[in-house]
Amino acid sequence: MGTSFMNLKQIIVALPLTASQDVIGGLQCIGEECCTSISAMRVPIGTPKLWHVTWHAPVDMHKEIWAEINYFLDQHKIEGEPVIQDVPDINWLQHAYQQLPALSIGPFYVYGAHIETPPPANAIPIQMDAVTAFGSGYHGTTKGCLLALATLKGENKSFHKIWDVGTGTGILAIAAHHLFNVPVWASDNDPEAVRVVEEHIQKNNLSTKEIIPLVAEGTQHDVWEQNKKFDLVIANILAGPLVQLAPDFADGVEKGGFLILSGLLKEQFDDIENAYTQAGFKLYRQFPEYDWLALIYKRV
Repeated sequence: MGTSFMNLKQIIVALPLTASQDVIGGLQCIGEECCTSISAMRVPIGTPKLWHVTWHAPVDMHKEIWAEINYFLDQHKIEGEPVIQDVPDINWLQHAYQQLPALSIGPFYVYGAHIETPPPANAIPIQMDAVTAFGSGYHGTTKGCLLALATLKGENKSFHKIWDVGTGTGILAIAAHHLFNVPVWASDNDPEAVRVVEEHIQKNNLSTKEIIPLVAEGTQHDVWEQNKKFDLVIANILAGPLVQLAPDFADGVEKGGFLILSGLLKEQFDDIENAYTQAGFKLYRQFPEYDWLALIYKRV
């Protein structure tokens, strides 16, 4: 059954804009062995504080965690006192998504079922709802990949064989299909993510002939072997797996084809650049979003 929200307390501390990443990271280490979740997020511009760090802590330990947070703030000479709140026993995933506004990212309008306002004229609507897979459009990596796709479309590029590795919710596969009007393979190593993709295919009035969901570890699937070479591959995963996949992508992407890569921090760029340069790719475009990067590479 898991932990009931009735057995949790929520602790929130508001931090000023000047709080460093070291401070935010240090706070997130407090209670990590016992808390159900710990998060840090920016709150809307114009409020007195711009960072909220939140803990969902067990009732029998929340006072100890609260004291540790206070001690940490005092040691770093940061004003403010963490606030303890009850945690309502609700579906927090669904609740969180219902608080999110729609997003306009390049030509795309990303929205949840709770949004009643119709999409802007000429926008490409993509419905993404509260799910158990990654890819809502709010993370910098997903946004960067959407902008990368739009950039290739804006340069009048056309593609015939597209594969989205680590598809998550399927948002990038759906976006690519809308832009280039071809079937897109959407693979993930998590069967739950593939189930979520199937849901989003239906919600976006598409079919599994247009978005083809597959369970696969990276490129390890017969369909990949049967259909390479691809002229566009998308992979919004993590830097380590991206480095490992460079030889597979070099084998699977045709000369002149493109890669869109993300899931990496700016500080990890050199590792990616070295791996993909050695594999026969040339950096084509960069899309920085906060600490994150999305990259377009061209097979040479």
